[in-house]
Amino acid sequence: MAASLYRGLFASSTNAILIFDVAGQCLLDVNSAACRQFGYPRQELLKLKIGDLAAAMSSAEIAAKIEAAVRDGAIE
Repeated sequence: MAASLYRGLFASSTNAILIFDVAGQCLLDVNSAACRQFGYPRQELLKLKIGDLAAAMSSAEIAAKIEAAVRDGAIE
């Protein structure tokens, strides 16, 4: 039940949701809103790393955002 509820919320959210591996910074899953926001089809978006989506940010800024996501459970 919890898995199907999660899947429904993930799929229907109008906010971009990206699930990624902290160590490798690779994307594990994305929802449709993320695809629209970043302008990639799902399979192409999943080939990217978090740093690819935040090209205007320095690696230190990206690391700080990832740390915040791990600590707080989400980032804006």
